[in-house]
Amino acid sequence: MINKKRILESDIRFACGDSYFQRGKKYFSNQKIIHLGIVEEAPSYIVLEAIALGSRQNRYRQSIRIDWKHDYNTVTIDGDCTCPMTFNCKHVAAACLQYMAIASQQVNGEDSSPSCLEWLNNFEEEAEQVTHQEFLAYILRPGGVKHIFTLDFLITKINKKGGLNKGRKTTLNNLRYSYSYAGYIQPIDQEIARILYSLEVTYQGEPQLEGSAGFIALSKLVQTGRLFWQNTQRPPLQLDDERKLEFSWQQKPNQDYKLNYVIKPAAQLILTDPPLYIDELQNSLGTIASLNSSFSQLKKILTIPEVPEQYVDEFSQRLTLELSDIPLPAPKQIETIELSGFNPVPKITLFGAQLSQTQYSHFIKLNFLYDGISISAYSPEPVSMVKTEQGIYQVTRDIEAEYSAIKQLLEKAFVVTELDSIK
Repeated sequence: MINKKRILESDIRFACGDSYFQRGKKYFSNQKIIHLGIVEEAPSYIVLEAIALGSRQNRYRQSIRIDWKHDYNTVTIDGDCTCPMTFNCKHVAAACLQYMAIASQQVNGEDSSPSCLEWLNNFEEEAEQVTHQEFLAYILRPGGVKHIFTLDFLITKINKKGGLNKGRKTTLNNLRYSYSYAGYIQPIDQEIARILYSLEVTYQGEPQLEGSAGFIALSKLVQTGRLFWQNTQRPPLQLDDERKLEFSWQQKPNQDYKLNYVIKPAAQLILTDPPLYIDELQNSLGTIASLNSSFSQLKKILTIPEVPEQYVDEFSQRLTLELSDIPLPAPKQIETIELSGFNPVPKITLFGAQLSQTQYSHFIKLNFLYDGISISAYSPEPVSMVKTEQGIYQVTRDIEAEYSAIKQLLEKAFVVTELDSIK
């Protein structure tokens, strides 16, 4: 089988930096690596031991660990050296170039298995957990706008105590250009970065986790097991059960009314589409139960200004009548008369309008009567609110019966038209 434990010059350049890579390349070309051997090997990593001649013929020893991801496409190189630079120096770069050359020769000299058999061999193979390997951690935190959250990006790895190292920060923009050589970036990180780039980004480069793309991004992020709340001192966020969002009104000391919301059990609202919540105490993330409102409606609901006491009656009545389809109670309860269980009776009104001196148009208006209360046929909501002289009626409609009544009307109109044409 092909030895897949290969590295590229770009892997070495990223690990050692441009300067040490170029100097190491000269060392390799001048055959300064006088010994290279494998001291430990596993499916996902290899440990090399090398000896390099220094500029003054000093001998420096290198111990280099090279780790591969499951697909063997991304590499992490950690090299210690006895020279004054100690870590990922020009001697390490030269030794890695030597290994790269040997690995390439082995690949060219071996027969490869058919790709179909390779597929069978690798299908059930589990990626080995390499605890010291660097990876990308995502830090979720509040953004600059209420209900909108953002991310920090941290390159870190697991330390000897089982926790995470302090790591170093990077940016979304850096991730965009690191796919080809950064060993800490996994395929799912590339996918997440592409989603994040579809979001609005602040001038500081912070993605705004909002709307449908924000929901998709957070869903992917929590699946990685590397999404943390505000810092890496706690375990990564876990998915939790769906929770309810409820609205209520509070009268303030100045008598004005303010809209409040609560998630049960208590949590913070994340304004994605559909909305999510984050529970700091449970260290969990989850979805909000359906609100029967769109994302844009929810955004508007959350921006309702306080209602002055002198306008609360008007506001409550208009909210009840005009926005009865959204899950928002009125600050002041409006008495309604409930109608349900009545059959709809279609009512057709013919009228016209003079458009010009020579043109006159005819119109048909269709309503349904529920116990004498008229409901427009052009707003097929299950429940309609109607204001009359007797009060405000809450009418539970039978939409299926309304469609049936319209069909019968059309059939009768068609029969009458045929009879008129025969005459």
